[in-house]
Amino acid sequence: MKASEFVSILEEIVPSEEALRNAGKSELVITDLVKGYSFTKRSIPLKLTDCIKNELTKLMSNYDMSNFEVGCISFLDIPTMDQYGLNFAKDESDPFYVSKDGIIEIR
Repeated sequence: MKASEFVSILEEIVPSEEALRNAGKSELVITDLVKGYSFTKRSIPLKLTDCIKNELTKLMSNYDMSNFEVGCISFLDIPTMDQYGLNFAKDESDPFYVSKDGIIEIR
């Protein structure tokens, strides 16, 4: 999937605050749920694709995904390179990396 397709899909599936209220969710839960789908276009893209070229690095280069969550996985504000590759996300305690070969690993 292309980074642009992923962004388009996310924009379409954000839950409606009204629907969540009608389902009996509290304002705090509504705020947290909607925030978990949010991302913003970076005014100045990061140069992540200089290191690793794939759709994930294109996405993170062009969008701040730090509010976006998938289950217990959250994206970092600014991904960092080290000996394992690009650290781009974390779960409760483990960092997620994409290697120069494009393989995603949990360390």
